[in-house]
Amino acid sequence: RVLPSHSSSQPQRVIFGSPILKERLERIRAGLPTDAVVLAPETNSREALAELLADATILVYSGPVDDAFLDMAPNVRFIQRTNAGYENVDVEALKRRGILMANNGGANSGPVAEYTILLMLALLKRFVPAVNETRTGRWPRGEFGGNADLDGARVGIIGFGAIGDAFSALWHRCAARLRRGQQASHACQPSRTRLGKGKDRAG
Repeated sequence: RVLPSHSSSQPQRVIFGSPILKERLERIRAGLPTDAVVLAPETNSREALAELLADATILVYSGPVDDAFLDMAPNVRFIQRTNAGYENVDVEALKRRGILMANNGGANSGPVAEYTILLMLALLKRFVPAVNETRTGRWPRGEFGGNADLDGARVGIIGFGAIGDAFSALWHRCAARLRRGQQASHACQPSRTRLGKGKDRAG
């Protein structure tokens, strides 16, 4: 990505807010201008981060941001969030200092959708109790018979943001596979219905 404009003759100093594997840091550095300095703290302590903030011009960070934090980073002009929200950010403090910030909305929607289906299967198949019993040396197949199936299940999605949309798309693909290539039944296809102003529900 193109880094934000920087009027100083000094190179951009890109600081990550948490430790990063050396190999990953090198890959990030390779994608930036050759004079850019890319650093990350060695630990998750506030002290370790504070040592790097004084000269930072760009910060990749998802922790709390307020005036006290910004005082430690007087040269920062741009902050990239690695998550989607601004719930722990003092937006007015950023405005007062002329600092730009961007979030990363939707970046984790795919993995979260996959994890949701994983949890659905774990619950339906009573996976955790079955594993625990097996680890004790038992093989209680009779106790875990008759579990529910996703095939033909009706699934409701409350909230159609980035994660809800990603889950809906993934569920459609899974349902099609469960039908062995046949068109999934209506019961397997979430449908969106209006609940009220600004709210959607699928079920």
